[in-house]
Amino acid sequence: MFIDDLLSRGEFREAQDVLRNYFYTLKKSYFGKAAHTEINLHAERVLMEFQSDERLDLRWRNNQLARFVADAENLRARALHVDPSH
Repeated sequence: MFIDDLLSRGEFREAQDVLRNYFYTLKKSYFGKAAHTEINLHAERVLMEFQSDERLDLRWRNNQLARFVADAENLRARALHVDPSH
């Protein structure tokens, strides 16, 4: 995976930028489109994969990445018309 390669090379800021841009792409042009419902794609799981990755700064994971994951889950739930707390 590209992000994992960046982290393995010590390019932490670049990895954070990729994750941030990925979230903004999801937010702006992914959720609400037919693709994720038709093939049951959970694009937010890419963000979730890195929440426990200790190569990323703990503060960044607990603040920005955690918010990205929560927002992505809410956006997906809204697009599917379900309650994200269930």
